[in-house]
Amino acid sequence: VSLAGTANFDTANVGINKTVTFTITGTGLTGSAAGNYILDSVRNDQADIAPATVTVSDYTGVYDGLAHGATIVGAPGEDLSGSLIMTKHSNVGIYTESWTFANANYIAASGTNNITITKANATIVTSGYNGVYDGAAHTATLTATGVLGESLSGLVLNATPHSNAGIYSDGWTFTDSTGNYNSTSGSIVSSITAKAISHTIGNASHVYGGTVNLAADLGATFLTGVNGETLGLAYSSAGNSATANVGSYAITGSVSDGTGLASNYTVAPTDGTLTVGAKAISHTIGNASHVYGGTVNLAADLGATFLTGVNGETLGLAYSSAGNSATANVGSYAITGSVSDGTGLASNYTVAPTDGTLTVGAKAISHTIGNASHV
Repeated sequence: VSLAGTANFDTANVGINKTVTFTITGTGLTGSAAGNYILDSVRNDQADIAPATVTVSDYTGVYDGLAHGATIVGAPGEDLSGSLIMTKHSNVGIYTESWTFANANYIAASGTNNITITKANATIVTSGYNGVYDGAAHTATLTATGVLGESLSGLVLNATPHSNAGIYSDGWTFTDSTGNYNSTSGSIVSSITAKAISHTIGNASHVYGGTVNLAADLGATFLTGVNGETLGLAYSSAGNSATANVGSYAITGSVSDGTGLASNYTVAPTDGTLTVGAKAISHTIGNASHVYGGTVNLAADLGATFLTGVNGETLGLAYSSAGNSATANVGSYAITGSVSDGTGLASNYTVAPTDGTLTVGAKAISHTIGNASHV
């Protein structure tokens, strides 16, 4: 027959003739013959609890800002650090210290042990600058924090501030001044992107045979909108030539550094328009004559073309006159002209020829009067 239960001291502390209380578990008696017995009572007993021994060992750990002594181990789950008398240390180093231990439940002890605290790693938080060009100087931001959340000095960004567009990899160093942290270094990337701006090129004009100074008329620079900076603008147009025919042509622009750097901006100028107009010229038609009953070859006498005064070009001229007829009576008649392409295009000019004069003269004739008689 067995009796199931647990026996417990009244306290866990060291003592002699300590009361032990037995607590029955379940139905009490067990076994094949348990039915033959009736459990009348259970008698408590007495027993001793002797002092235990402790184990004291060296402490080795990473700096955490707290004070540490030797490591002491006694009964499971029991904190005996308050009974260990020794000098404790919180800063990095190797220390040898004597200690004494006194606790009513343990055998008193003393000795010497080492305390080793190694350097911790500081928490370095870096944040690179990322933004659009604004003409201002910018740097990355860095912080160094200790194990207790304290701010640490000795963190240096080894770079000057950046203002121009680009990608920058800047080095940093952390040099500990407390002796409790590992010095370290690294790099951080910052970037400044080019600012997108717009610019519309103005319009200009010139007449056929000439050119125009686009930089003077439209401006050789334009404002970016950042810190009063300007960029240069070089113009180009197929129409800006003495041989460009009348019409409209695109004015394009090529951006360059001005007081600001072109690399700090992205800009594709909107084209302007260059208008080539017709050149106004004049031409006075010459004079011609014939006698009544005849005609005159005006093209041969007056010329089938005339010079425009531009690029050595000529225009064709077809003549017409009411007087250039065998039946035109004696008198003066206008000679008009109709302009056409010659070596140049008539569309490149505006011209209204000044009339010439065709004079029809009297035709000289002779007549012999016959003879007659009478008585």
